[in-house]
Amino acid sequence: MSLTAADVKGVYALLITPCKVGGDAVDARDTVDVDALEWFIENAISSGAHGIGMLGTAGECHTLTRDEWELVVRTSVEVVRRRVPLFCGSTTLNTRDTVERTRFVHNAGADGVLNGVPMWLVPSVDNAVQYYADIAEAVPDAAIMVYHNPAAFRVTIPPAAWGRLAQIPQVVAVKTTVADVNNTMGMIRAVGDHISVLVSDKLIYPSMMFGARGGWATRASISPYPMLRVYEACVRGDWEEANRIGAEVNHDWVPCTVEEFHMYDTPLVKRVVDIATGGKAGPTRRPFVHLPAHLEERAQKHAAHYLKLVEKYTPAKVATPA
Repeated sequence: MSLTAADVKGVYALLITPCKVGGDAVDARDTVDVDALEWFIENAISSGAHGIGMLGTAGECHTLTRDEWELVVRTSVEVVRRRVPLFCGSTTLNTRDTVERTRFVHNAGADGVLNGVPMWLVPSVDNAVQYYADIAEAVPDAAIMVYHNPAAFRVTIPPAAWGRLAQIPQVVAVKTTVADVNNTMGMIRAVGDHISVLVSDKLIYPSMMFGARGGWATRASISPYPMLRVYEACVRGDWEEANRIGAEVNHDWVPCTVEEFHMYDTPLVKRVVDIATGGKAGPTRRPFVHLPAHLEERAQKHAAHYLKLVEKYTPAKVATPA
């Protein structure tokens, strides 16, 4: 394993998996739009994203067939070409299948896996820690980014357990969705330099004040520029500027209640990306095909808002992660 916590920092683009026209049909196969996938990866890297994450929730890891999932992994490795760290999602409903997918990702040439705990049953904290320990033992050369999303994986890992995870060398990073700054601060203190903490783009400021290494963003599928400006201001210690740009970036995002977002996460994010990129994202795969009219309206509004920010912040120089 060559990737360490020190290598994971900056703004990570968590990309959608584009879908061909008709890919939302029940009997659809071979739905991945490879040309569009290559465009999203190149766009993120050329715009200055410090890392790429594939096959998360917005990346529809949960709706792809095994063949489609493998195609996304292989294509991502070929396009990224180790220009930035690449993590691919290998989450399944059990440890054995996850180990198999983790081994595939590693052998394909990705830098690491993005992995959440199985959630058919509510995971205990002990089982969550054991899950990552088992993956690390089975595929010892694969770097692991913990996908800490309590809404999706139904467990909130407390700071004390993060201290235990920090003792697993293969666990080098965490993509956390938790909005509780106290939990994030406790996590950062517990892991020290052993695990790089990447927070949601909504929380790059103020979390970097407390030691977060950067953030992740699904809207970076459109462009990472606005988030990069927040990150760079944090690196400079210009907290006032970081707060100002962050407020612009996060205006009306997420454009619904927390409960609605966790119900419509994938189709809402993908719809915003699809509008903003002129149809490159394509439809969402079943069963997540319905988006209420009021969320369609808000997706239209937010896509227009975000494109204005991309135009505003594109000319700025991209910083090397500190």
